[in-house]
Amino acid sequence: MKIIAIIQARLGSSRLPGKVLMDICGKPMLAHVIERARAIRGVDVIILTTPWEDRDPILEALRHWLADSIIWHPHHPPDVLSGMHTAVNVPRVDVVLRLTGDCPLFDPALGDLALTILMDGHYDYVGTTRPDITAQYPDGFDVEVVTREAFEYADQMALGEDRQHVLSFLWSRPERFRVYGLRLESQWDWARSLKLSVDTADDLASVRRIMARIPPNDYSMAATLQAAQEIAHEDSNYDV
Repeated sequence: MKIIAIIQARLGSSRLPGKVLMDICGKPMLAHVIERARAIRGVDVIILTTPWEDRDPILEALRHWLADSIIWHPHHPPDVLSGMHTAVNVPRVDVVLRLTGDCPLFDPALGDLALTILMDGHYDYVGTTRPDITAQYPDGFDVEVVTREAFEYADQMALGEDRQHVLSFLWSRPERFRVYGLRLESQWDWARSLKLSVDTADDLASVRRIMARIPPNDYSMAATLQAAQEIAHEDSNYDV
């Protein structure tokens, strides 16, 4: 079985242009995502997909982190789903794991778990991002896994908003696909509303503070949430 991880990244964010290359604790944001993607067990190939016009600055900034295990794939598609589909066109791929370049704190163990559930349970889709799941993970722990067959069908049939949200066509049709939403453990209920992805300058500042408290090479959700909780406690005491 061949498993690929796709990291989608672009420089053209409207709220924070160039965010994926902004520094977080001495590394570009996207470098953190790549390092964590490499820690997901079972992934054979990592594909970094970017728009054509973003190629040179991204590749230059990430030269130190782009090794043989990383394939860069350019795209200039009419929509996000089409762009991802061109990157998935790798021989004999069975499973696709989707990550985004603005989630530098995601836990690779969630990728491990999603892959295991998908394969052991014969699901079409497993992920953390379904809005219909009550016990949802904090924004920023985004991991989605899908079979090649289900992905191909989505690309052929999806229309409108489903082409911009990439895999919503699958998880919104449980009558057609076998879908599984990962649920946050009850001990972390307080963290569900945290914003740990980076869309704004405030998000970036928050993620920098959290990353600075995490021990080197500790990618665990527990370490991230503990750091976030400590910062929130300190800030609340300061406000008083």
